[in-house]
Amino acid sequence: MRPRRGNGRNAAAPAAAQDASRYRAPADSLIRAATRDSAAWNRMAELVDTFGPRFSGTPELERAIDWIVEQMKRDGLENVHTEPVMVPRWVRGQESATLLSPRNAELKDAMMLRRMQARGQRPRVRLRMGAQTLPDVQSRNVVAEIRGRERPEEVVVVGGHIGSWDITPGAMDDDGGCVASREAVRLMKALALRPRRTVRVVLWTNEENGIRRGNAYRDAHRAELPNHVLAIESDAGVFAPRGFSITATDAAFEAVRSIGRLLAPIGADSVGRGGSGADIGPIMALGAPGMGLEVDRSRYFWYHHTAADTLDKLDPREVARSVAATRLPGNSKRLPELSRCLDGTLPPRVPPLPRHSAELTPASGSAAAVQRGGPLPHYSGGRDSLRTIALRRPGARTAGKATHATNPCSRSTRTLDKTPSHAEISARAEISASTRGRF
Repeated sequence: MRPRRGNGRNAAAPAAAQDASRYRAPADSLIRAATRDSAAWNRMAELVDTFGPRFSGTPELERAIDWIVEQMKRDGLENVHTEPVMVPRWVRGQESATLLSPRNAELKDAMMLRRMQARGQRPRVRLRMGAQTLPDVQSRNVVAEIRGRERPEEVVVVGGHIGSWDITPGAMDDDGGCVASREAVRLMKALALRPRRTVRVVLWTNEENGIRRGNAYRDAHRAELPNHVLAIESDAGVFAPRGFSITATDAAFEAVRSIGRLLAPIGADSVGRGGSGADIGPIMALGAPGMGLEVDRSRYFWYHHTAADTLDKLDPREVARSVAATRLPGNSKRLPELSRCLDGTLPPRVPPLPRHSAELTPASGSAAAVQRGGPLPHYSGGRDSLRTIALRRPGARTAGKATHATNPCSRSTRTLDKTPSHAEISARAEISASTRGRF
């Protein structure tokens, strides 16, 4: 007979608090080391200044990967290597956006379209796009570790994505997440604070226009996934850290909330539910608990996926605090509870959602949605963005019923709308192109 499941909240809280208090001294040491200078910001600057935009499939991305590998080896990180990933190669080509109604003008102001719509006007826009999808090319995820002193077989993954959108240097998205992860582990090494379990930095390729890097990691490490006790993703910029969000059991949530209190000196002690990320999604679907670094996002979408995503938008002191926050969650004795989803067994695999793509016919301005198995452009701009379409299963339209996807560690279930028609995808593509300005 299976044991009856309770939320474990009352029993977990005192034990978690006692466990967390043991790490006050090393936590303070890490915070002091991370915040005493601008080393992390300087590393961000060197990568952005040297390599510029690092889009999937480009030589700039591959040169940046080579440079990061050499830096990690120089820092003394362990088991530094790369793992191959076949990635899409998309080239923007010539493009233009012209406002046709209520007047003729070159379109540069997306908010103007929003104001027109709010007044009940019906702006018409002509998009001309010469984008091409070329044959896949090989790229690489970058992996490095600091081995655990007591439970080296248990793994805490932490990372961000190396690549950027094609027109931007990607300082906050996501050079900052990469450097925060690297620097956190480098500081542990420099301070001789060897963790209880292995901390593995994974810097992901191909985040902006596909999910292949996460799938490649999942497939390469499938045998050890039962020992992945936590996966942390930093992909929201390195502004002032607020804390973490986590998808895990109630007992694990209480444990992490207690550990999070160690970050109170830098204002990053908030812990909420719902942590996830595009990079760690494939291993979360196999049961790994997921956690996301939460920061002040009030300015994030001012610059996201634009040429304005540059170093001058980031405060070195906030970057340093993000480094300190990124490191602390992985050392508690109670972390194995995070991997005990359900009854202590690895949950069954959640089938991946098929990919879609939405194409705008080049040089015509007419939007024709094509479901051809390729990845959508990766937008994160809200309800009208194309990213919402990527969550819908083709062929799942059944008398208005919705399909669902559930993370085994989460108490919540995400509802996926029925598959939109070609016309619906077309309309949303036009909305995204005109009001978000991120093509």
